[in-house]
Amino acid sequence: MVEPSCMRSVQVNLGQGGDHRDALRVDLPPDSKALDLKVKIEGQNTLLVPFQHLVSVRLQEEVEDDQPVNEERYYLSAALPARAKGVITPETIANFEQMEKLWNKGESGSRPGESSTSDKRDVEIKELQAKILSDIAAKGDHLAINSLLGLLKDRSTNVRLSAVLALARLAKRGDGRVLEALTSCLNDTHHVNVGPAALKALALLAHMDDRTVIDSLIACITCAGPNELYMRATAVESLPGVVKQAASYVISELAPVVQNSKAEKEVRMAALKSMAVVADKDHAGVIALLVDCIRCADPEESDMRKAAVEWLPHVVEKSTDNVLEQLTIVLEWSDADKEVIRAVRDAAKALRDAQRDRVMVSASE
Repeated sequence: MVEPSCMRSVQVNLGQGGDHRDALRVDLPPDSKALDLKVKIEGQNTLLVPFQHLVSVRLQEEVEDDQPVNEERYYLSAALPARAKGVITPETIANFEQMEKLWNKGESGSRPGESSTSDKRDVEIKELQAKILSDIAAKGDHLAINSLLGLLKDRSTNVRLSAVLALARLAKRGDGRVLEALTSCLNDTHHVNVGPAALKALALLAHMDDRTVIDSLIACITCAGPNELYMRATAVESLPGVVKQAASYVISELAPVVQNSKAEKEVRMAALKSMAVVADKDHAGVIALLVDCIRCADPEESDMRKAAVEWLPHVVEKSTDNVLEQLTIVLEWSDADKEVIRAVRDAAKALRDAQRDRVMVSASE
């Protein structure tokens, strides 16, 4: 047994910017290695040894497990070490409470509303596994990505959803394996949220104008079934996130959706918005379609008219006079919806203000 007088005290700050008042004080015998320090840390704050990332405050270098503890102060953070293959698996960490504690030591520090159940069923362990990976692994960590790709194939829809959400956070843009795996999730009809979550992840992770991803999103717009409404609307809403130079192609696909009066209103309105977002300024085709929507006299199209009015100023720049003329016609309708009239007046004011600002800028140059 080492005499207390021979023990040395080490200060471990929680995070690189951590306040010294929140630091751990760890007493170690002489000739202790970094691994000994990590074991002591685990005993004090439950952060498991494989996930501890220790950095010398003085040297600003990571400390390996077999290095001697020669420093007085260290930083501690949670991370998934590259050398720890398969360290987060139901086989190696089967204790649900311990995994939950580990998760609560991750990046955001606390999880309000999370249950503290001690249920150790396989599904719950895998769900928590995905959450831990999302919370503490570095972006692009190939080990974390591999583990999550494996969870995408799980029988549990909740596990698959957790994996999709984690991949959206961890994968790097353009990762072909991840994009392919997420695309396969678009056919997941067993969970109402898996497909839409995969759509959002694809739009976030794909390179701009990735035609394969764009085509996948467009294909989902026409997917059949009354339960696919959320999927169709999400596909339309996700398109602007991946479109730049391919705007004309996307507009040509969305225009029939906007014009289809038999399609769901939510999908048509989302398509109208996406067209306005991706279109170039003064895009004649988009402006014409928006004006047609505004001038439609069908009472059932009131919401579409309002949406078209609201998005029109986002597309119009130099063609202001022509568009204002079209809006004036709507203001003269005696039977026009009051909310539509109000939206038309707001849009006309926005267009006139923008036109005046451009004239003032041009005059000052």
